[in-house]
Amino acid sequence: MNKGLAFALGLILGGAGGGLLVNMMLKQQFEQKADEEIAACRNAFLEELEKRRKESGEKAHEEKKEAAVEAVKTYSPEPEKAAKIIERADEEKKRPYIISPDVFDDEQNPYKRAELMLLSDSTVIKDGKAIDLEEIDTFVGREALTHFGEYEEDRVCVRNEMLGIDYEIIMVNETYEDYKKNHPASGK
Repeated sequence: MNKGLAFALGLILGGAGGGLLVNMMLKQQFEQKADEEIAACRNAFLEELEKRRKESGEKAHEEKKEAAVEAVKTYSPEPEKAAKIIERADEEKKRPYIISPDVFDDEQNPYKRAELMLLSDSTVIKDGKAIDLEEIDTFVGREALTHFGEYEEDRVCVRNEMLGIDYEIIMVNETYEDYKKNHPASGK
């Protein structure tokens, strides 16, 4: 009887162990598949969000341009002024705009990437040098500096289609004077 009991006990323990192993393997497969599906949905959502943001910007631009053209036709006797109003409407479309860090970090992102730093005294650094307000407007627009915390607390990503560059603005808790001391090779 001892052999039969040992055999039955071995059969039960072996079956239970095998069942646990199969359960763990299936659980791992389903978790991996779920993670992949979640990532795919998330990426699709982010792409759709960027597409809608761009479309809404283009739609607003077209509406402004149409209104400007209509206003010029109706009220402007001077064609030069009309051209300037229409040109301003076109420039609005080309302004830099905020993108999500996921879009910035995407390996498929076709834009060049550059980094700016926003120091605690509101100085903006590019390639180790402080830049002026005109350069900030050209690269990212001053308004971009107000978007910290929208996606991340210390990082804002901006797309500049005219330059073909995505900028990453990193907030640094350091004054310009401290920055110069800590980075002497930065070219004061």
